[in-house]
Amino acid sequence: ERDDITVISEGLAGNLDQSLWTVGSISCRIGSDFHHKIRVFRKNRYKVGKEEFEQLVETKEWYKMRVSEYLRYLAMVCDNQMTRLDQNISSSTVSKLVMPQAKKQFVFHDCDGCKHTINDVNNEALYAVDL
Repeated sequence: ERDDITVISEGLAGNLDQSLWTVGSISCRIGSDFHHKIRVFRKNRYKVGKEEFEQLVETKEWYKMRVSEYLRYLAMVCDNQMTRLDQNISSSTVSKLVMPQAKKQFVFHDCDGCKHTINDVNNEALYAVDL
């Protein structure tokens, strides 16, 4: 990687077919390919006085996974966030209510066949670098 080169990409994506950028299209075309730069972030909870805070902290781990597995992970996270939103909206309580979240486990195998488990997608975030 170099930081002394600038790429000017204005107009580069002007004629791209939007139908090729759907989840289904990406999954069909490169879903079985491995992506080798998946960063891991873990949620760190802490208190300052009586207030509680959350912060995602980057770990030193890198994962390699199939693009289709990463898309499955994203769908799981999205589904989980929508469930949380629905629970909070349907609550009859006026105060700030955070409903308990069910742990959602994500399991995948890397390109070496090693099994990896994200114990709770609520507490770990995966970020695909340069996808």
